[in-house]
Amino acid sequence: CCETFRGRPQDPEGTRRYWTEHMYSWLRNTPASAYYGSRPYYCPEVAGFLPTQALKEAIPMLHDYIANNADFARVGMHVKGFDVYFSPNSAFLWVDTLYPEMDPEARQVGLQVRADIAEMLFGRWMSPGGIVAGIAPYIMQRLGPTYGLLKRLKAALDPNGILNPGVLGLGGDDD
Repeated sequence: CCETFRGRPQDPEGTRRYWTEHMYSWLRNTPASAYYGSRPYYCPEVAGFLPTQALKEAIPMLHDYIANNADFARVGMHVKGFDVYFSPNSAFLWVDTLYPEMDPEARQVGLQVRADIAEMLFGRWMSPGGIVAGIAPYIMQRLGPTYGLLKRLKAALDPNGILNPGVLGLGGDDD
């Protein structure tokens, strides 16, 4: 399956170690401000769950988007990879981009690429997963009445607005 869709077959031990070693270590050693702050490199990826069979359409669509996007070459942007973690009936797809983060033009292109990929995937197959802060501006408004419910829950649980202010756009109109 990996080779058919231009993927790289990998030993499943790597996936296990990613979650049991890398992520736990990263979470222990990274302050919240580094990931949820307003720095230009925060959350440069799109990640979420989709039906396993949808990968047959999603991966080629992503390859096509990248191949036909002139901005990638212009600002030195690359896709690190399409990381796929399988479960029995779904897959967790992580699209990670790399670009010169401190270049304002590259940052704007990165934000647009993130928006485009979020639109392609979440508009068709995917539900958000992982760390959603970076794609919140593109998906939260589309939740409809659920978005209003989430905002009311946030206000009830955090009336002073001190827990992750601005994350996911749940803090109020000025988020």
